[in-house]
Amino acid sequence: MQNKRKYFFSALLFIVLIIFTYQFLFKNYNPKEVLIDIFNCNSIYIIMAFIAMLVFLFFDSYYMKRVLKYLNINISLLKSLGYSFTEIYFSAITPSSMGGQPVQMYEMKKDKIPYETSAVVVLLKTVISKAGLLFLAFILFLVYHSLLFTRNHLFQWFVYLGFITTILVTLMFGVLIYSKKISNLLMRFIYFVFNHNRWLRKKDHLPKKLENMLNNYHECALLTKKYPKMFLESFLILLGRRICLLSVAYFVYSSFSLTEHNILELIFFQITITLGSDLMPTPGGVMVNEALAMEANELLYGAVFAMPGMLITRFISFYLLVLTSAIGYIIFHFKKRHPVHLQ
Repeated sequence: MQNKRKYFFSALLFIVLIIFTYQFLFKNYNPKEVLIDIFNCNSIYIIMAFIAMLVFLFFDSYYMKRVLKYLNINISLLKSLGYSFTEIYFSAITPSSMGGQPVQMYEMKKDKIPYETSAVVVLLKTVISKAGLLFLAFILFLVYHSLLFTRNHLFQWFVYLGFITTILVTLMFGVLIYSKKISNLLMRFIYFVFNHNRWLRKKDHLPKKLENMLNNYHECALLTKKYPKMFLESFLILLGRRICLLSVAYFVYSSFSLTEHNILELIFFQITITLGSDLMPTPGGVMVNEALAMEANELLYGAVFAMPGMLITRFISFYLLVLTSAIGYIIFHFKKRHPVHLQ
């Protein structure tokens, strides 16, 4: 009951932030003119952007199916898609995108998939996804870094801080997963702090939860060492997934018959927007993502098409994706369950 209330208020906050954000953004734009620009864009490219979003969903669910297969758990692609819907929807409506994975693991538990297994699969996805984003960011940053200096200082700071934060988080995950010695030292320190603090002693369940979490990290390390092919396969699947969603911006850009910037530049700016908005703990990066996108679009689209370009890109790559996932989650959550096949 408490969790339902928490997610209800998260969804409500999500909607309020959206309303506030677009009220602010439309202060300098005529809604009728923006709509005319949207309806005049090339629908073929909009369809391609929509297809890219659907392929993103395919890769997301295919990752789950393939990794579980390595763990001798067979699930259908449709069931895997249901897990993807669950994670995407709840990650979108919760601050810092932290609410999706626990609900996803809960749904997997209802299908008789052990928590220890789902935790490893979800953790592996988190680490590889961040590593894939950094991989693309490093490559494109070497080529297009000068474009960042054409933006204002606030945009640059958001991007650089997001870049540094993502690197540090990824390194932290990597160290905790692959260094048993550091994990043991961390747990000793945590137990020492809890044992010498009267208030923390009342929270004696927290160290055990942290210890279980670290054990999941080590299980993740054992999995990647046991199945190196699975690690490479997962990286390629999740990299393709990321590129599909990033490429939505290029198709939207092309729908306005604009040709000055190529697909790599559009993807580069989408990466900078992702890095900058991930830094802020708003649900789905709402407000920050739109603000950064508008800043980038003034360079890419020009002042006239900056707003319609942002609206279509954000709608397809986020709002439509979340709406689709919400509907998919409801169908998946309430339909009759069939336990998965454990080999």
